Order: sequence, then C-alpha cells, then structure tokens
Amino acid sequence: MNEALLLQQFESREFVLKTQQQISKDFAAIGCPFHSDFEQTPLRTEVILEQIQFQLNEVQKQSSSLLHQLIYQIDLPENVYIEALSSEDPTKQLAEIILRREAYKVYLRSRF
Repeated sequence: MNEALLLQQFESREFVLKTQQQISKDFAAIGCPFHSDFEQTPLRTEVILEQIQFQLNEVQKQSSSLLHQLIYQIDLPENVYIEALSSEDPTKQLAEIILRREAYKVYLRSRF
C-alpha cells in the first residue's frame, strides 16, 4: 500500500478505527492487548504509532520468540522484518510497517 493511498484511507475515521481494531486483535492474539480505548476511539496516526511502539517494547521485554509470533500473526514478510531490525530505530520502523500492513488488511477487506 503506497503512502498516498494510506493517507487517503486515513481520512476516514471508520477506516482508522478498523485499523486500530485489527492492530489490537493481532497483538491480543499473542497475549499483549492494547487498552480498550484504543479499539473505541479513532486516533491520529502519530498516536497510533506511539502506541504500537510502546506495545512492541513490551513484547520485546517478554521474549524474542513472542516478537516472532507477532510478526507471523501480522503476516509481515521475513525480509521486511529483518530489514526493519537493521534500521537506525528498529521499533519505530517496525511500528510504521505494522501500521501499513494492518491498514492494508482493512483496505483489502473493504474491497472484497
């Protein structure tokens, strides 16, 4: 999903909320739930990214295998994950990739 299409979709509060719910669902599947407000109130992109980064840090504190489970749950390609880990700020990079991937899932469901 390119940046322009993502920004266009994020103009819809409904799309943002569905994306947040998808993110929350995938993190909850590995036992790292978001606060319930995250699923009920559409947030600005920056806030969503901050929340994802916080949760990623919590996952990493627990174990690296849990992080691998999350990457599998979200369905990120391994090469994208490995590239993110080698970036200057891996948590920030992963948060952006996760947001894009989850938004893409929501976008695909709305189209098909």
